[in-house]
Amino acid sequence: MEKLTTILSSLFALLFCFSGEAQSLQYKPGYKFKEGLYLHVQDFKRQEAIGKSQIETSISRQDFQFFEKLFKQKNITFYDKLGNRNTRAISDFWGFSQNGNLFIRINEDFYRVPVFGAISHFIAQKTEYTPPSYSPYYGTYSYYDAGTERTVNQEYIFDFESGRIVEYSPLATEKIFARDSLLFAEYKNLSRRKRRKKMFLYILKYNKHNPVYFHQK
Repeated sequence: MEKLTTILSSLFALLFCFSGEAQSLQYKPGYKFKEGLYLHVQDFKRQEAIGKSQIETSISRQDFQFFEKLFKQKNITFYDKLGNRNTRAISDFWGFSQNGNLFIRINEDFYRVPVFGAISHFIAQKTEYTPPSYSPYYGTYSYYDAGTERTVNQEYIFDFESGRIVEYSPLATEKIFARDSLLFAEYKNLSRRKRRKKMFLYILKYNKHNPVYFHQK
C-alpha cells in the first residue's frame, strides 16, 4: 500500500510539473492576441495581458471605445494575478491588444501594428523640430525665428527577438536579416537600389522563414 501511495504521489508531481511548463504557440495569420494591456514587451511575448476585468474603472467594459477612453486618464489602476492593486502611469505601458489587433506605444501615443511577425512594421506620428536660423552676419540666431515644429508620419519596425522598436531603414532591417544567412545572402546579392525597393518584401520573406512563437504557461 505504501509503495502504491509513493507511485501515485510521483505521478501527481509529474503531472504538476508538466502543467507548469511553458507551451510554445506559433503565430499564424488570423491569430488573435490576448485582449488587454501589456506593461512590458515580455508580457506580450508571454501573452500575459491585464484584462478589462482586472482594471479599476467606471468605463463600461462593453464600450467599444474602452481603451480610447481609458488612455485619456493619467494613470491606470489594476489588479495583478495575485490580487495586488497597482497604479501605473499611461506612459509605463508597452502596448495593448483590442479585437485581436496589437497596438504599440511610441512617441507618447499608441499605434496599430498592421504587419506582425518576427519583424513587425507600422507607422506612427512623430514631431520634428527645425532650429532657428543662424545669422553669420550677426553671429547669433534670428530674434524673429524661434524654430518650427511639424508632425510627420514615420515608419517603424518592431524586432520580436530583441524587443526593440527602431525606425524603418536599410541598416536596421539588414541587422535583423543577417540572422538568416540564406535570406541575407540572397538580399545582399541585389543591387543597392533593388535592396531599398524590395526591403519590405524581404521583411515578409523573413517572417515566413522565421515564425514567431509565444511561450505561454
